[in-house]
Amino acid sequence: MLTFGISVRQDIAMRADGVFDAEGYAEVVMEAEQLGYDHVFAPDHVFVPPYMAKIIGDTWLEPFTLLTYLAAKTSRIELVIACLVVPYRQPFATAEAVATLDQLSGGRFGFGVVPGYLKEEFETFGLPLEERGAMTNEFVRIMIEVWSSDAASYEGKYYTCDGINVKPKCVRRPHVPIWIGGSSKQALQRVVEFGDVWHPLGFTVIDEKYKAANAGELAGKALPTSGTTPQRLRHGLEYVKQQADEGGRDLSSLQVVVLPGLPVGEEESSLASSKEEGFQVAEGGDQVVDWLGRYVEAGATGFVVAPPGDSLEECVDHLRRFAAEVIPQLDGPRTRSR
Repeated sequence: MLTFGISVRQDIAMRADGVFDAEGYAEVVMEAEQLGYDHVFAPDHVFVPPYMAKIIGDTWLEPFTLLTYLAAKTSRIELVIACLVVPYRQPFATAEAVATLDQLSGGRFGFGVVPGYLKEEFETFGLPLEERGAMTNEFVRIMIEVWSSDAASYEGKYYTCDGINVKPKCVRRPHVPIWIGGSSKQALQRVVEFGDVWHPLGFTVIDEKYKAANAGELAGKALPTSGTTPQRLRHGLEYVKQQADEGGRDLSSLQVVVLPGLPVGEEESSLASSKEEGFQVAEGGDQVVDWLGRYVEAGATGFVVAPPGDSLEECVDHLRRFAAEVIPQLDGPRTRSR
């Protein structure tokens, strides 16, 4: 059975007076739960520079806090940080926060991880951008050890611990599902080492047209990896399977949840073009069903719907349409009691 999640823009819930419409946002998530959606996603940024805010928005609620609030408003839907920029946090306190939210939600938390890419954030926090991959890997290994052991010990480059016991533990054992964001070779290696879910983007966040128009601002910047088409998804899974087989890890239960973009040729996929053409995956239609079906054939086990619209009401309308017109064609009908 396929899974379907939602990722709702937070800026559209900000009122003109600068107050976040928490109740309205929660009502969207509660409606999605009733419609049968499986996950709700919260992204992670502390701030973004203007050149990125033009694309991905400038409003970012702290994800642990937001998902804790949504946990109290829902009963079934899984709450996923997708994805936490791991180097920004100290791993022991983060492990405790993850386990706490898993406990408070009754075992409904999913933990997405990425190394990050925004130079401005890393410089502001005094962190070495060039070491973000190594920091991410070490911090996740530490968290796994903390969740899995009553006497956690680890010796690394950044942190060392000896026989510590951090409580509470996660509800799901040995720990919450770990979602690996991205589609670079390094991301795929993380999938092989400790991933339970691979979560690639199916569109290019910054396309060539935007790069050309903003060359000065983007010069020397690390940009997000993305544009995972069905063909690239298939190749990525082939690499993951080969590496897992060689390393002796069983990934037969690996989930692959894609945030898809426009139906495009296999060598192109862009967020900018989707906006220009006025087409969104959440709007449904046979073209979307065929496109998502290609991902399923390539190995996808689920999708994330990012509903368009300039209001929470418009987002709900799109989620209803997608649930009524697209999901049944891909996965069969769902009931409100699911």
